[in-house]
Amino acid sequence: MTSSHELPACLILVRHGETVGNQQQLWTGWSDTALSEAGREQVCRTAARLERDSLGMIGLYSSPTGRAWKTALSIGRATRMRPMRDESLREMHFGELEAIRGEHFQADHPEVYARWQDRTDESFSWPGGESRLQFRARVRVALLRLATAHRGETILLVSHSGFIRMALAHLIPHRFGEWWNVRIDNCSFTHLVMDRDAKARVPTLNDISHLAD
Repeated sequence: MTSSHELPACLILVRHGETVGNQQQLWTGWSDTALSEAGREQVCRTAARLERDSLGMIGLYSSPTGRAWKTALSIGRATRMRPMRDESLREMHFGELEAIRGEHFQADHPEVYARWQDRTDESFSWPGGESRLQFRARVRVALLRLATAHRGETILLVSHSGFIRMALAHLIPHRFGEWWNVRIDNCSFTHLVMDRDAKARVPTLNDISHLAD
């Protein structure tokens, strides 16, 4: 008989709803921005999907950032689960460039922009913020901790596009330089199935079928 400790853990990663900052193309990492009207509708549809089909999840964790936490609270009400804040699920910290407009990044910070463009450069660090190495380590520890705690179970993590992309980059390391190009839409579902050796499958990537009109 197979022990639950031998079974894989299923992690369902959900990005928060669209924000005003997303609409304005701001780089919001640890800084916060309110959900937009469209984002609130996305969250309602996501919660409704999980009310119809909880996907067997027994735990709900969330980044403490407001946009993620509000998304998690709506999911929690629909599924009758209490979300738990987890600091490690935060977005990457952009330091001094928090909330900068994407269009101003290259013009105002050319040296940082030039290094940032090399996605394989893991030593790249945001001024006053996180390096890719630090971010990757944080994501790795979070994935292993939660997967180990929930062997044979399904949990849902409400987080951010950068966190989800880095999770994929860590689990598919030979494609590390491509991680930033993976599309992760607001309120999308990405499923990770992790075994005890931290090997993973990605059966679902960026599922937004519940947001279709």
